[in-house]
Amino acid sequence: MNNKKGQITIFVIIAVIIIAVVVLFFLIGPGDTLINPEGRVENPNNLLSLCLKDAVKEKAQEISSKGGYIENPFNRTFKFTDEDETYDVAFLCYTKEFYNPCVTQQPMMISHLEDELKNALGKKVEDCVEEIGRNYEAQGYTVDVNYKDFNVELIPDEIKLDVDVRIGLSKVETSVQEGLNANIQSKLYNNAIVAQQIVFQNAKFCNFDYFGYMMTYPEFEIDYFRTSDSIKIYTIKELNSEEWFRLAIRTCVIPQGI
Repeated sequence: MNNKKGQITIFVIIAVIIIAVVVLFFLIGPGDTLINPEGRVENPNNLLSLCLKDAVKEKAQEISSKGGYIENPFNRTFKFTDEDETYDVAFLCYTKEFYNPCVTQQPMMISHLEDELKNALGKKVEDCVEEIGRNYEAQGYTVDVNYKDFNVELIPDEIKLDVDVRIGLSKVETSVQEGLNANIQSKLYNNAIVAQQIVFQNAKFCNFDYFGYMMTYPEFEIDYFRTSDSIKIYTIKELNSEEWFRLAIRTCVIPQGI
């Protein structure tokens, strides 16, 4: 009787181990890891995300504070009294004429932001790929890195970077990683979608009902300021986030004195 109980216990333990191994396989994924001969799992995607995180967040906020650009000469220099820094805020909708509605300056906002981020992060991505290679060399691997390019994709709550790279590792055995990716939490997409709506309504109706928008979408806080020369400055911020997006608009301006 005791032998049977012992056998049942052994079978249960084996079953639990098998289930754990299967679950671990699906969580890690066969294409996401490089495994050294000692069995220690190395995840280059995690290394890439860690290396890029601060730079991506920094550049995303820099772009957001300037209306979606790293540099754009078509801007309005602006600063709130409680801010330490002055920002060159891009006009995303503009007309120099009086009375007329503004013309959208960047109709493909999301793809434009992706391009801005790619241009701003190119050197950093390449440096991070090289750093990953050095990380493996320090562990005794022979490393062959063939980096080509990368793409940026904005999605709700994230910035995705897909890196076209091939990493070959050799020690006792050889393994290859084709492609890397990093997912960085960000509100850039969310805020940019609101910015697009602000531009659309100002171009069509000469106005944006930001109070009504915040009532419909209470997760957003929108600050509106009108300068002495009738430039509209909007600042968008999702609640529970430190990230914000600012844009300038000149639309349907009535001459002073009328």
